[in-house]
Amino acid sequence: MHLGLRYPDVTLLLVIVVACAIPTRSFASGLVLKPSAVWFDSTDVGQTKTVAVKLSNTGSSTVYLTKTAVSGAQFRTSSLIAPFYLAAGRSKAFTVTFHPGSRGSFDGSVFLWRKGTTVPLVLALHGKGVTGSLVASPQSQNFGTVALGSRKTLQEVLSNRSSAAITITKLSVSGGGFSFGGLTVPKTLAVGQSYTFSISFTPKIKGSQAGSLLVSSNPTNSSLKIGLAGSGGSSTRLSLGTSSLNFGTVPVGSSKSLSGVLAASGGSVRISSATSTSTEFTLRGISFPLTVASGQRVPFMVQFTPKLGGAASGRVSFSSNAQNSPVVQNLAGIGGASGQHRVVLRWKASTSRVSGYHVYRSTSSGGPYSKINASLTPSTNFTDDTVQSGKTYFYVIRAANSKGALSRYSNQVKAVVP
Repeated sequence: MHLGLRYPDVTLLLVIVVACAIPTRSFASGLVLKPSAVWFDSTDVGQTKTVAVKLSNTGSSTVYLTKTAVSGAQFRTSSLIAPFYLAAGRSKAFTVTFHPGSRGSFDGSVFLWRKGTTVPLVLALHGKGVTGSLVASPQSQNFGTVALGSRKTLQEVLSNRSSAAITITKLSVSGGGFSFGGLTVPKTLAVGQSYTFSISFTPKIKGSQAGSLLVSSNPTNSSLKIGLAGSGGSSTRLSLGTSSLNFGTVPVGSSKSLSGVLAASGGSVRISSATSTSTEFTLRGISFPLTVASGQRVPFMVQFTPKLGGAASGRVSFSSNAQNSPVVQNLAGIGGASGQHRVVLRWKASTSRVSGYHVYRSTSSGGPYSKINASLTPSTNFTDDTVQSGKTYFYVIRAANSKGALSRYSNQVKAVVP
């Protein structure tokens, strides 16, 4: 009788081993889940916690996933919609969230079915819903892109939702560039009380950075974790010689140009484009894309051509990879009466390498001449709209190089104003 009892035990054990081996063979294709199981921290009832999961195909052939499913009303997945193919050596990331509706421990699973098998790959899920705890709002902080060496500060709120006082005993921050302030421990919060403090991000290196703030206290969730994320960005800046250009009164149908300057600091700046909000203001003398070296100053011109009488305004926005992009040049002018006289000058470009031209005028042939353009004119034309009726004027041009050296006067031209 004793031997008769032993043999059935041995036979049953062999059957169990074989049965357990079947699921393993069904996913011999190399599908791997990391983590292999998800354990959520204690989560306040009504709050949500999320964990990232990666499904990898470590096999040598493409796998076709036909169906997925989730068990447990407190658990959800995102970015996991079947059917889909997963090539050899590739991975697919998705997230699992836990949202307890009541107190207690909860279990669930994520099921993934592969074509050709009825046995799914299973990701076990475990979570615990708690009440009467310390709650953080928001549950995570994202600082976005912050210039290297600069600081960005966000507000964080801790609230006591328990039925007893809670004492915050310790705060521990991890991740480069993250810090906190405005909260000295130990700190006791009465029932229903909240406390606001600050979390700062001061990146020292470029690129994405992640960290966390661990708040230790005496409630159920004695280790409350606040996720932190940010990115160290460029410290370069693009600046203008002046933030606004005022063209004064310009006759309708005529044009007037003023010069501006773009300058880079903290590193090279690549300007990708520039846009004007008004067709009456046109950017001249510069093209994009354009790289401005640190310390370099690049001139440009804005031309105002009023189409209607009265005040006009606009903006030219320069988009770049600088930290303070876009940089905006404000513009203003007045469209005047179109019957006003003006003298339009045009000349041939200098055969030497020059930065621009100065325009001179006199009421006597041969001079003396007075310079009438406020700044160097980079183009080979100029409109003098300050002439008076019945007067005769004489004009000459001088070219200037980058060091400010001037050429001789050009030939003189005469203009008789009716």
